[in-house]
Amino acid sequence: MKVKSSELINTLANHLWEKYAIELDAAGKTDRFLKGRQCNPVFDHIMFRTVNAHTGEQPGGIAGIDHLAGFFGYRQIAKYSIHDKLLTAAVYQHEENSKLPRILVSQLEVSHLPGWAQKIIDGTVAETPYAISDNGIELLRVLGQQGSLPVEAGNFLLADLKGYFQRPWNPPLFSDVLKLNELSPYCAWVLLFGNSVAKFSVAVQSFGAGENYNLNQVCDDLKSAGISIQLIADLKGYENIRQAETLPEKTSVEAIDEDGVENIRWEYAGLHITERLKVNKDFKEEKEDWPLFRD
Repeated sequence: MKVKSSELINTLANHLWEKYAIELDAAGKTDRFLKGRQCNPVFDHIMFRTVNAHTGEQPGGIAGIDHLAGFFGYRQIAKYSIHDKLLTAAVYQHEENSKLPRILVSQLEVSHLPGWAQKIIDGTVAETPYAISDNGIELLRVLGQQGSLPVEAGNFLLADLKGYFQRPWNPPLFSDVLKLNELSPYCAWVLLFGNSVAKFSVAVQSFGAGENYNLNQVCDDLKSAGISIQLIADLKGYENIRQAETLPEKTSVEAIDEDGVENIRWEYAGLHITERLKVNKDFKEEKEDWPLFRD
């Protein structure tokens, strides 16, 4: 018996969502709300943040996610330069299954930062090990070629991948995080959280209330369940997409201070709900479908 790459992606996404729902109150409440309706979350997209720097044995920047995406049938469909944020961003979509979540990856262009900041980043990430085992690498190759794996092999690969989507380097110095945060909160976040999911966006259709159920109704229902969520009002020019968001929440994360490794509280993420008003047949011709990386 074999498991397809699309099934592995679903299982991995649900595992990452479970971790996200534990870390964030709004995500946890939303998950319980969905279960109360006997619904499962459908993910519109999953976001990751990276730094374009030498990260040891792990590919740096966008490549840290890109090098895995292709094995699972994803292809890059768009790339952007966001100059005012010193970011490059890429969008991935599954080639065969449009129901799988899109993947959004951004990278901070470290070479444009001051020298002192580059030195801190390089000193933190330069000796990063690669979290996927040799057996996992071979299974990825087979999966990319055949599109499926035996169930036992698929479970082994999932275990490897679960270990990949977290911070892969040692905890950063808290004093360095504070310095970098004044220059680039994005950079401070990456040093603390690494390959962890930066944001989940749950699709409106997750809530299982029929085709006419829209984002306004989702927000009303979530508010009645004690979840503070607001429509995003500044998506001017994006006619095909509507979003709502919860405020970013803090979570515990490791950093090093004068007493050694300590758990600090740091702003991690919020939750997005996305409503797509129509499906584009040709994404490349409709860039306005993506209000990318507002934060």
